[in-house]
Amino acid sequence: MRKSNTPLQPSMPRTASETRATGAMHPRAAQLARLRGIVLVNLATLTWASNMTLGRWLRDDIGPVTLAASRFLVASALLAALLRRLPREERRLRKDRWLLVGMALSGVVVFTPTLYLGLQHTTTVNATLINGTGPLITGLLAVALIGERMTRQQVGAAVLGLAGVIALISGGHLRFWRSIEGSIGDLIVLGAVALWALYSVLGRRVMHHRSALSASAFSALLGLPFLLLGAFWEISTTGFSFSLHLLLPLLYIGVAPGVIGLLSWNAGVRTLGASGAMVFYNTLPLYGTLLGHLLLGEPIGWNHLFGGALIVGGGVLAAQAKTQRAQSYSDQPSQEVQPMAEITVTKSEKNDSYDFQVTVEEGSSQTRHQVTLSKAYYVRLTGGNVSPEQLVQESFHFLLEREPKESILGSFDLSAISNYFPAYEGVIKKRL
Repeated sequence: MRKSNTPLQPSMPRTASETRATGAMHPRAAQLARLRGIVLVNLATLTWASNMTLGRWLRDDIGPVTLAASRFLVASALLAALLRRLPREERRLRKDRWLLVGMALSGVVVFTPTLYLGLQHTTTVNATLINGTGPLITGLLAVALIGERMTRQQVGAAVLGLAGVIALISGGHLRFWRSIEGSIGDLIVLGAVALWALYSVLGRRVMHHRSALSASAFSALLGLPFLLLGAFWEISTTGFSFSLHLLLPLLYIGVAPGVIGLLSWNAGVRTLGASGAMVFYNTLPLYGTLLGHLLLGEPIGWNHLFGGALIVGGGVLAAQAKTQRAQSYSDQPSQEVQPMAEITVTKSEKNDSYDFQVTVEEGSSQTRHQVTLSKAYYVRLTGGNVSPEQLVQESFHFLLEREPKESILGSFDLSAISNYFPAYEGVIKKRL
């Protein structure tokens, strides 16, 4: 990992045979794996776009809070069943419990009803195009809340995205600035996107110590009671008459966007890497526009085309900035063989994690690193078959095959390695 923000760059493999056995992939297999990853992330964005289409279609049949509660009632049951299959450490609330509560409040309790409320006042086309600003808003919040840096290219992308939202919401008419009544739905959806961005930033912190499935399941389960109380209040004040024609849409919203979309996205990220997957996130506005137009007969005007092009272009520009940064970190071992470094690992233990002091000596120079490792992540990678020290040492071998020791962060969580080297977890599991 480089000291700007990542763990490492090509330097020293083991033997050539070990490199072929663990680190490399046949070009044909790599191509098929990438194609599978692209299909998976597109499946995720398609299900999320269909969620907005159905939210718009059901606007006169069910209130936004009741619809959100129905969605997470189904999704929580499925996620709870999947959670039971994870290691015990992943099934426990730990020191990150308040971050999980924050995820539940922002991404489940408030975001979902707010999105459905916005869809009562704007079209699917507008809502999905505005949703294309999600990665940009997430980047801005990451700068403000967790100190991530934005490149000039990412700042330019944010400006493009903002211009696209203004063009979309205003319709190109100056009267928008005198009265926003006709665009209130667009503004509500924009607020929902900001809530989702906050959920995503909190999720980055949580997923340093637990899997995406565990984080998503706990946020859904923690948020569900609040949604059920809200739904009870909404039904008691506005009324609700259930009919059979609502059953399939409600089940679909719970299963497809809530579970299939989530799992498909995470599997795609595992294959393509976070930066590679984010390039395809911008298919969500495309799918939403097509579904809204084809299924609901929503019109597409010049402001949708122009504003949508700016939003999608801004998203692609931001994703390319991340991809270019990630490309400087090779996921394959260097073919240059150098003397093996001596790695010393000292461990201390906490309730649900380990702390390590790692020294890397190479010739007459050395570097020191502080590494954290959650017990849940340790069990997920090793099954408890090797010691935590062995996992950390082997992880440093993996990194040193790809970058010099001077590029490794002074302090990082072991799970962060896969953000920069998507092959890390697969390679480590094979080696251990």
